[in-house]
Amino acid sequence: MNRRILALSGLIACIGTGTRKVMHLQIRSLKHLHIAAIVCLYSLLGTSSVLADTATGNQNPDLEVVVTLASSGSDPERATAGDTLTATWTVINKTNRNLKVNIEHIWEPPQFAVHAIHRIVTIPAQGSSHQSGTFLITSNISTGTFSFYVSATDDFGRGYKSYSTATANVTIY
Repeated sequence: MNRRILALSGLIACIGTGTRKVMHLQIRSLKHLHIAAIVCLYSLLGTSSVLADTATGNQNPDLEVVVTLASSGSDPERATAGDTLTATWTVINKTNRNLKVNIEHIWEPPQFAVHAIHRIVTIPAQGSSHQSGTFLITSNISTGTFSFYVSATDDFGRGYKSYSTATANVTIY
């Protein structure tokens, strides 16, 4: 190999499940390149495979909805009494103009009354609205699927645009 090529600065990016690890190094020899590749592989193997439930919806081409729901317990996709669920949601304006958007989010415990909240926000062109909330799991909540639902629309009574929706779930045990 040409020495000048090996002397160039290198960048190796290891992208793990939900985690990014980036290493900057000088690649001065083929041995350094092999070592960097091995370190990258081990960092990928060390990444946790357990993640929160995330869903995306883009039914309305103007808006994209991304929802994540996670438990504070040892398994982010399962919860029991005493755990707190954390939901995060983002609505992305995919247009080149500001949009007035009706965003609704619904907490839906198994066999329990739902809790719905509506909010109207203005999202700048190519911008986003990011929100989060928490829900404490009590012993009164039945076992089963706990859902968190978000919908967004920029249609205010005209009836020609759809909603973008996404639902994330956690199992209550």
